[in-house]
Amino acid sequence: MKRRIIGPAAAVLLILLLLGNGLFFLSPTEVVPEVKYLVGMSQGNLIDPWNIAMQKAVEQEARAHSELRVIFTDAANSVQRQQEDIDRLLDYGIDLLILSPQDGQAMTELLKEVYAQIPVIVLSPGVFGEDYTMSIMPDHYAVGQMQGLLLQELLPSGGTILELADTAVSPAARQRQQGLYEAILQGKQNLEIVQTVTAKWTQDSAEDKLKEFLVQQQPQLDAIVAQTDSMAQGAALACEKMRSLTGIPIVGAGGATGNAGGLQVVHDGVLAGTILCPTGGTEAVSYALRILKQEPNLPREVILPCEPFPDNRTSAANR
Repeated sequence: MKRRIIGPAAAVLLILLLLGNGLFFLSPTEVVPEVKYLVGMSQGNLIDPWNIAMQKAVEQEARAHSELRVIFTDAANSVQRQQEDIDRLLDYGIDLLILSPQDGQAMTELLKEVYAQIPVIVLSPGVFGEDYTMSIMPDHYAVGQMQGLLLQELLPSGGTILELADTAVSPAARQRQQGLYEAILQGKQNLEIVQTVTAKWTQDSAEDKLKEFLVQQQPQLDAIVAQTDSMAQGAALACEKMRSLTGIPIVGAGGATGNAGGLQVVHDGVLAGTILCPTGGTEAVSYALRILKQEPNLPREVILPCEPFPDNRTSAANR
């Protein structure tokens, strides 16, 4: 049994430790209670509703396993802070790392070091390279395709589209973009992406970047498609504040529950549609235990199915 001490390397970090049915703050000098398996979860941010939903899924699943404890860290959208968080998690003696990276490319070298020591499960938006034990992702290519199909339904006579895409060019962003482009090319409607504005996968970044674009140009557009619901909400705010492109449909992706999640903002009419994407949090805990118990023949890539919302195919079938 491991005895983990949180020492000087963690002096500036307060973390959350999942213990039984409750969450507790752990002070920098406390001893982590002895457990069979200690897992660290490093989040790029806990601002986005989808990331919050991911953490809640991990918390809920972990509560069902008394032999498991999970330490959570939040990098607050900072690549450097996330790298420091991971170093500290290693100092705590974690047995496995669950990583949702702020910037997958920036994590490449550090992941090589981590993967040489302990198993690593990577969640969305993914990383570059092969230094991980398992990747658990929504089907990002299908997400882009479904966005394209939603746009075809929203613009049956065709039209011009502005795309909000990730600045980091993560594996998830690249696959979503590829699926979107191919769906539009294969569609019968005369749809065209005439402008791509890059931003981080956050509401504030998307709002700021789209405002900058609208100050410089007065485009004639029929729709906006964003790679996440947070970006889509940022686009809606930018259009409202700039009094530009008001009333055009905006499509996002994620579909997190909660007041600020994608499902709610579609219900509220802020977005015209989204794609429901599982976070992989539940599966990450389940597979973490199986990995730590050295279960053989586990998959290296786990792809989670997604679905559009609203799903007009289902509505039509039920009529």
